[in-house]
Amino acid sequence: MSATPATLRRINRRRIFARLWRNGPSSRAMLARELDISPPTTSKIVDQLIAEGLLQPCEPPARDDACSDGESVQPGRPAGYLSVERDRPRIGAVQLGVRHTRLAFLPLIGPRDEHWPEAFDTPRDMNRWIKQIAMRLKAGAASGPEVIVVSVPGVVDEQRGRVLFSPNLHDSESLNLRDRLTEATGLPTILVQEIRALALGHRLMFPGDDDFLLVDIGEGVGAAMMMDGRLFQGPGSLSGEIGHVPISGNARPCGCGRDGCLETLLGREGLIRSAREAQRGSRRQRAVEDHDIWRALGESIGRGALPAWLDRTLAHAGRVIATALNLTGQDRVIITGALAELGGGLEARLSRHINAMAMLGRFGNVRVSLAVRYRAAGLVAAAIERHWFAQSQTDADSVTASGQGIDHP
Repeated sequence: MSATPATLRRINRRRIFARLWRNGPSSRAMLARELDISPPTTSKIVDQLIAEGLLQPCEPPARDDACSDGESVQPGRPAGYLSVERDRPRIGAVQLGVRHTRLAFLPLIGPRDEHWPEAFDTPRDMNRWIKQIAMRLKAGAASGPEVIVVSVPGVVDEQRGRVLFSPNLHDSESLNLRDRLTEATGLPTILVQEIRALALGHRLMFPGDDDFLLVDIGEGVGAAMMMDGRLFQGPGSLSGEIGHVPISGNARPCGCGRDGCLETLLGREGLIRSAREAQRGSRRQRAVEDHDIWRALGESIGRGALPAWLDRTLAHAGRVIATALNLTGQDRVIITGALAELGGGLEARLSRHINAMAMLGRFGNVRVSLAVRYRAAGLVAAAIERHWFAQSQTDADSVTASGQGIDHP
């Protein structure tokens, strides 16, 4: 199917914005040359993006050799360089968590850290939650955001804006969060499944990482897969629910309604419970707070003392992750959340278990690394892709073929 001129123009808009978003300031001439777009077309698109407030003029890079387009920059002459608009908080980013909700007002350029200035306990009543979000959005930013983007746990129908099933937050299933937030705030709202948001954020922070399986361990355990720089999405809403694979011999009840799921062992609460059970002979241990149990576990691992129960849990996780790798052919695993917090050699141990059980381990190597979460960056990526650069199916096919998606810069 050949692309129409209008489709090509939309694709080039995305390519120009993505180039500036990924690589920083550039001149029009550099953009035209690097992206193989005619200078007149580049200028027209840039002018439109400036008029829409998505780009802004800026000073050239500090180093003289960065001006590689042949345009010498003289004192007093306009630099002619452009960057993504970075000053105004245009995105209301919300993290809906099982225990806490966090909120930040973010610019288009995206944050480099996980700073969430606003936080409150997540109420069981989602109607109360919506009212709190609306109130804080109204009071939090003088100019106000233009779009709300929400990270949501569970099985999420992102297209329809609904949580279909949430083992650890069932109350979110009772209403259409997207439509209710839009109604309460007057702002367009985007829902993103929380692990998919983390994968988008990691891809933004590390542009060379185009293929990986990201496994996050928090209240639950979930996964998202990046393939050729794009998030994998199956025909349905279910995606990456590896935490609900049953583990033989595990009788712990899970929020999904079944017994024995991996996340009852590997999730943060499951790890704390196992640490308590290992110390059940100590009367003092039963009175210790969860955060003290967690700190003591981290200190023990830091000293090189890996509890036997934890090694068994890592073996279970390795088997489940290896199964996913055997199905998809991925050779890169990124672990975020609880295990990244504990550190202390867990990366090497989990890598050993995964490679022992994955087919690739027989003749190659699965690369495993622990990483911090980049949720806020992922929400910015989703907001730009789905609000400012929403695409038709024709655009999507063309962009996928050229690898120029904005949400996977």
